[in-house]
Amino acid sequence: MSAVRSILKKKDGREELKEQMDKCPTVCGRQRDFVMSFLVREGIFSLESVTDEIKHRYRMHVKNSQELSGAQKRTYLNSIEPFVMYFLMDDYPEIRDGVILNGDLDRCMRNKIGLFLMENGIGGIDRIEYGHREKFEQYLYLTVSEKKAAEYLKGMDKLKLKAIKEENGSKPFVQHELKYDGKKLFLCYHPDYDTAMSMYYWQDKSELVYDFTAAASETVCRQMVDVLNWVFCEQKNLKLRHDMYLLPLNRFFRYCIGHKITDIELMDAEDMLGYRESIVGHAGTKENEYIQIVNIAQRFLFCNDRKTRWDASSWFLERFDFKHDRMNPARPVSRLSFWQVRDNENREMFKAYVRYELGLTNMAVENIRAQYYEVKEFLLFCDTEGIKVCGIGRDVMDAYADYLGKKEILPQTFNKGIVSVFRFWNYLSVTGRAEKPKVTGSYYLKKCRNSHHDLSVSEEDKNKVVDALVDAPEHLRLMFLNLWATGSRINEICTIKADAYSLENGKAFMRICQYKMKKEKVIPIPIELYRVMTEYIERIGKKNDEFVFTKRDGVRAYDPGTFSKQMKQALESAGVSREEYNFRAHGYRHGVGTRLYMAGVAVQVIRDYMGHNDENMTKQYIDHADRLVMDASREYFEKIGNKG
Repeated sequence: MSAVRSILKKKDGREELKEQMDKCPTVCGRQRDFVMSFLVREGIFSLESVTDEIKHRYRMHVKNSQELSGAQKRTYLNSIEPFVMYFLMDDYPEIRDGVILNGDLDRCMRNKIGLFLMENGIGGIDRIEYGHREKFEQYLYLTVSEKKAAEYLKGMDKLKLKAIKEENGSKPFVQHELKYDGKKLFLCYHPDYDTAMSMYYWQDKSELVYDFTAAASETVCRQMVDVLNWVFCEQKNLKLRHDMYLLPLNRFFRYCIGHKITDIELMDAEDMLGYRESIVGHAGTKENEYIQIVNIAQRFLFCNDRKTRWDASSWFLERFDFKHDRMNPARPVSRLSFWQVRDNENREMFKAYVRYELGLTNMAVENIRAQYYEVKEFLLFCDTEGIKVCGIGRDVMDAYADYLGKKEILPQTFNKGIVSVFRFWNYLSVTGRAEKPKVTGSYYLKKCRNSHHDLSVSEEDKNKVVDALVDAPEHLRLMFLNLWATGSRINEICTIKADAYSLENGKAFMRICQYKMKKEKVIPIPIELYRVMTEYIERIGKKNDEFVFTKRDGVRAYDPGTFSKQMKQALESAGVSREEYNFRAHGYRHGVGTRLYMAGVAVQVIRDYMGHNDENMTKQYIDHADRLVMDASREYFEKIGNKG
């Protein structure tokens, strides 16, 4: 009786299988019988039970069959799939209508994609994720040729992009950006259609994958999503985006995973140097871009954190709103880095000190940076010697003074280093982090003798510059005119504002801001300079406190380095080599100081005009002084001799 029931059950199973297979109109005759025979032999009486393993065994069965010719084997190889596809179609109407019946795709391609989606329970193309794409790719390489696999994969991407486009169209006022969900992120499936489409033709799609499932730190993953959203929002040039951001970011992220970086903003010396070593010699012509991406990512994160990350290894000062006289807009201090100090405790004390200097003093940021470099060199010395700054004492200072003394540096440079370290030491003692110094900084200072360098530009060289600027851009000619006529520092010329020029009682004046000295001053200027500049300012439409000379954005102050570079290029274009005359902007400041002195103007007046606090500094700008004294002495004694 049990044998009879078994036979009847199998018979019923075959009938059910036959009914299911009847839904497929494309495979019939001997090919259909071959498939059914295999399924029955495997004990499969419902197409619902066909798994990837069953399909794999079927393909092996076809390849090993003795009754099929070579042509038949190629035809039969995947013939089990249409039966499963037609069996599932009624339960997946969106896949049926949007994929399988989609005339825009090749029939084999849409069948392959449609079957895969239905077998994996994906009810619509809008639900395709990178994990599905990855699984589909593995499946393709097992069932079709490598060339076909690439085509079918692109077909799935097209469908996903179509779904993204439709989603964007239905929500036109929604900002479509990347979200962190702990899964693998595939940039080609970016929720913004135009952004996603810009990467459709990217050759190596693995460079667009961010495996958040393998990352040890969720913080790094979220930071990377934030940086990527910024890149896509701000960088519209596709080639620039590709070369300078997306490629380097992907490589950097993979480094973070491999080396278990927990926070991009907290990378220490080992992390930073390790990443650089992984790039040098392995990135071809893009080495600099790959190295700079860490700085770019850290800058964005620091400037956009909800609260200031004082624990970050690099601080980017554009985040802060300093008083206008503390930061020179022509030479802004962009970053202060602390990661080079390896000792954690010393590094945190260093950060606390610089935070105090930035927040609680009124020092110019440029001067704070100068002290920052001096203190950092001291802390690097402490790293080498294994010294904790909380235990700083005279023995440490003796050792550091000896260390500086062995370097080939000027006494002035030596003294600056000592003074800066003592300022740091005093801060530590006041805040209870170290004992009070029992020795003064003056104990270590060296005697200094200021050496004078004659930098004034000769009339011959001035004429060379004037001739070279005939065909130069107007802004360059005017900047040089201000430099030559006023003797101002080049960064002061770069930050001249539209309302700087004035006329009082027929006399012309110019207001400049001396960021180094943290003060403004008004100086007399030739009336011709006033006329030329006011006409130029009116013509270009600058007003009030807008900078007259700006970068390409028309807003930020002109860069002094760019000015000097362009001046040298203009001279070289005119046939004046750097050996013949090497342009230095500061030489014209020396020239004005010297001309004023030779005209009989008192040193004190020259000091006020040039904006110095100390007359000794002013004397450094009076060139040929020794020669002038000798000439005056010779003239005096010649007169005495004539009387005799």
